[in-house]
Amino acid sequence: MIRILAFATILLGALGADALPAQAAWPAAGDTVGAGWLLTTSLSADGSGGVVMVWRVHGPGQTAERSDAARVSGNGDKYPNYDWPEDFNSSQYFGGAYDSYTFPDGLGGAFFLYDSTEYDTTCNLMRTLPAGGRDTTWPVAGPVVGSWDPTSWNSSPSCVPNDGVGGAFVVSRPPTSGGGSTGRLVVRHIIAGGAIDPAWPAAGLQINPGSLDYDLSPVRGLSDAASGAVFTWTSNRMKAQRVTGDGSIAPGWPPSGIDLSDAGLASSVAMMEMVPSGPDHFFVAWTTDAVDGRSLWLQRFHRDGTIAVGWPAGARLVATYNNNVEQEWGANARVTVDGSDGIYLAVLDYRGVLGFHFLADGSLASGWNADGLTLTDPGAQPMPASFRSTEFDISCGPGSDLIVTWLDQRSFPSNLLARWIRADGSPDPNQPAYRVVTPTGTHPKGPVSLSDGLGGVFVGWQDNTQNPIPPYSLQMLSWMPYDPSLVGVPPRPRERTLALSAWPNPARDAFEVQLALATESRAHLDLLDLGGRRVRSIDVQGAGVRTARFENLSDLAPGVYWLRLAEGNASRTTRVALIH
Repeated sequence: MIRILAFATILLGALGADALPAQAAWPAAGDTVGAGWLLTTSLSADGSGGVVMVWRVHGPGQTAERSDAARVSGNGDKYPNYDWPEDFNSSQYFGGAYDSYTFPDGLGGAFFLYDSTEYDTTCNLMRTLPAGGRDTTWPVAGPVVGSWDPTSWNSSPSCVPNDGVGGAFVVSRPPTSGGGSTGRLVVRHIIAGGAIDPAWPAAGLQINPGSLDYDLSPVRGLSDAASGAVFTWTSNRMKAQRVTGDGSIAPGWPPSGIDLSDAGLASSVAMMEMVPSGPDHFFVAWTTDAVDGRSLWLQRFHRDGTIAVGWPAGARLVATYNNNVEQEWGANARVTVDGSDGIYLAVLDYRGVLGFHFLADGSLASGWNADGLTLTDPGAQPMPASFRSTEFDISCGPGSDLIVTWLDQRSFPSNLLARWIRADGSPDPNQPAYRVVTPTGTHPKGPVSLSDGLGGVFVGWQDNTQNPIPPYSLQMLSWMPYDPSLVGVPPRPRERTLALSAWPNPARDAFEVQLALATESRAHLDLLDLGGRRVRSIDVQGAGVRTARFENLSDLAPGVYWLRLAEGNASRTTRVALIH
């Protein structure tokens, strides 16, 4: 049973293997954190060594959908006051039934799209705080950001990148006066406090030419780490556009956006994901369907609107599935950054979970090949995808190692398995062929994973009970630590790594920094503006976890700053927002 926690703070990534928190309280079959007729699940780090799980459930009578959440510490304790507003009905139509509905705010909280009316005619945006509960500085219902009403300025929002200071950008497709779509993509800026930015164009900022080719394409967006945002979408090409915080297209970017692929390489898109690659680059991965099969593509581009050095202008073909059987398996792709500006991609192949590892310069990582590596063990029987559910996931741990989790059908009910893969593609010799969590339900589904920052992994899933009465399924969470004692070989050395976090964030006149140094050498803690100019600096020294404090910051302009910890050739950065 999950116990009640008063307060706990664990700095992610700061501790060596000898300082792993005691987490023996986690049950072998996972712990129950919620119940209902579950649909989708997501995990995010809480910044203190724990995890926030958000899941989507059917409402009463299964006629609506709503969202619930729980925050659990690294040792399995549930935060008692983590309140998720009960009247947040998650959007079933706005953004698509299969798209995300919660988005990080960059400050530890989240933005949430939800239906504010019974018949899904209006979609609103709300901000939740890091500790749970709604941001009371926002309007009670939040601003309207979407509607199927043709007289509304906005329709069908699909992604909400943050601006780093408590606000968000919302992209959507305005309807025509007759109710149809023009294919135009329009961005609005919601500032901290939940108001529509009055400095932006009244009708929003259009980021594409406007064509029916864009009507049904997925849209993804991320913060550009400079108070603006970058969006990707498809027509018959993959496209990208960057907007600034003041409501204009970024300098150097054309009004119609940049091309990320050749013509014909982004039609009939089945999946698209965008992830950051270092401080100023982005990866976008997508799958396309054609008569002769399905293809997986990848591109990397710079914040200045250019294709990254070493990458083809027409995008990189990663894999192709040439018949109906292969195409069905190849539908389910997962991506995660590798911690060194590169990227891992994985697909649920009929041979197992097949993985690829590309570096920032476009080359395959050492030990990997163009045909992909099977990440699951040789006898694996991965469960195929089901409705609204992909039955595997990947996450990246310290040192660019990969952790793959999947539901395996070698037993009934299916077990949840995990396998550790090194950055060179070889299995981790300090781990068994796979680790096992045995769910208690008869039909588990939809596993999602998140690195614990210490070499282990948090895993969430839905334990369907097949009961004719509620609860129809349980929301489960488990933790698999990196435990070298499971195999009879000496563990490989685990180097101390830099770690960095700031609180409060946003801050007013001062904030405290929690950091971890890898060696006894002197290190520098710098506060930089977005132009890279140093505005404050503190010297720190001594291996291990420690704190520092920046004070008297009221003379600095409000906005987003970079906090950089540099020790020798290693560095770690995070964003800090100042408000006065």
